[in-house]
Amino acid sequence: MTQPPTPDRDAKPNVPVVRLLIAWIIVGVPLAWGVAQTLLKALPLFTGGEAP
Repeated sequence: MTQPPTPDRDAKPNVPVVRLLIAWIIVGVPLAWGVAQTLLKALPLFTGGEAP
């Protein structure tokens, strides 16, 4: 009843590292800039001062 493992199920996915890195850069840089800008604009709400 036990079937031998098939090559497709046991094969590791072939992930193109360079494409994955470029995709993370394309998404990550604007995301980091947006988070930084949001934190800078929200800082006066918590410190009671003016924005830097």
